[in-house]
Amino acid sequence: MNFVRVLQQQRRILTIERTMKSLVARREYSRMSLIGNLVQDARVIERGSDKEPMVAIKVATNDRMGRESREAGREPTSSYHDILSFNPGLNKYLSEFKKGSLVHVEADVKMQQQEQSPDSGYQPPIVRLTLREITKLRNPKSD
Repeated sequence: MNFVRVLQQQRRILTIERTMKSLVARREYSRMSLIGNLVQDARVIERGSDKEPMVAIKVATNDRMGRESREAGREPTSSYHDILSFNPGLNKYLSEFKKGSLVHVEADVKMQQQEQSPDSGYQPPIVRLTLREITKLRNPKSD
């Protein structure tokens, strides 16, 4: 009886380990989730005759303020995020997004090293955001 209980416990542990390994394998990616307003209308960018066009959007998000900053009367600041979409089906939908729309964006994040040259000094890496999903939470406010 005791032996059976030990075997059942070992089986549960192995199942949990397998589950954890599969979760870790699926979670090895860089993704950013943003909620903010479009700063400008979505822009369609042609990439030559042999490639599909891409769409660029710029999303403004509010930076968090600490209590000290609020109490000191500092103005809130914003961050601006340039996001590209290479998905032709999504691009048709995106091209209709207008300035002021409140959106929720899921984007893949990639750090891209710039070419270093002695003349230009240090060139910091560029953060590339590639659109995966977008949801319009609110249309722009009318004037």
